[in-house]
Amino acid sequence: MIMGVVRPTILVVEDDEGIAELISFVLEEAGFEVHTESGIEPALRIFDDLNPQLVITDLMLPDGLGSELIKQMRRSNHDGDVGSILISGHPQAKEHAAASHADAYLTKPFNLDDLSRLVEDLLN
Repeated sequence: MIMGVVRPTILVVEDDEGIAELISFVLEEAGFEVHTESGIEPALRIFDDLNPQLVITDLMLPDGLGSELIKQMRRSNHDGDVGSILISGHPQAKEHAAASHADAYLTKPFNLDDLSRLVEDLLN
């Protein structure tokens, strides 16, 4: 890291290791600090210490719904400025995103350029 330059932190919560690695690679190449977790419980354990500016989560996780994770993170983030993107191939992903007040959603399969643009828009 260059002295004095703080890279925005992104938490990716995705149980498909291949998708998580791909998202992480693309975002790290774009200059972000990326942390990945595979479920709600591990993500919540590191959330306060990590203090991410953005959370990208799959809807269907092994230990619950990513939309519930977004709700919990918004409640625990007292300054309320964590951004969120819900990703899913589920037919009701848009409804889950709206119910959780996610800032955006992407339907799987998604274009990595679309993800990158969305991340940039939310963090700027």
